[in-house]
Amino acid sequence: GVLGLMSCKDVSLANSEVTEDAKEQVAKESRAPRFTVLGQPKPSESVPRELTESKFAWVAYFDDRDAYHDGEHKSRTTDNGFVGKLGANMLTGNPMNDLNGGYMGPLLHLEKRPDAHGSEPGFSILVVATAKGEDEAKELVEVNKVHAMQQLVAEEGALRYTIIPPGGDTPGADNVTVKWVESWRNADDYELHKKTAHLAENGAK
Repeated sequence: GVLGLMSCKDVSLANSEVTEDAKEQVAKESRAPRFTVLGQPKPSESVPRELTESKFAWVAYFDDRDAYHDGEHKSRTTDNGFVGKLGANMLTGNPMNDLNGGYMGPLLHLEKRPDAHGSEPGFSILVVATAKGEDEAKELVEVNKVHAMQQLVAEEGALRYTIIPPGGDTPGADNVTVKWVESWRNADDYELHKKTAHLAENGAK
């Protein structure tokens, strides 16, 4: 899969172009089953506004590596002009800078039910954690596997959970950064999540 994390000139334009292509991708590509448009991150106490004001994020899912690389996906996004539009909206025009923080490689994904994904709005968070070392990063992935299962079973509003392990095919990727994406039906369900016992237990780990 691909985690896109792009610095862009126009966040609103990125939203419309990525959302439009997401719908086309899952409809026309035979091995691209889902797509999550994360949108523009919201600033918080730990994430200042200057790190979010030009950012736009998404997760594109593929059945395997070949589904992205062997022609179907790249041909479609080149022929319909999406690649060119994305490049034109990059903040500096340098992909190494403007896509820094993204990911391409294997994903670990869990959904509550087959119809848990759809075109309706939802609420998602992207968490980025840096482990002390490679062994600790592997341990963090395992903690997330357990937490994902607990969360989807215990929380009615929890829809899906994607773990992005260290490494991948992205140039400059390290072996200690673990990312994960959690999705709920809405922001209220996320607020309920923050009060759960399984979050308190696994968050400490």
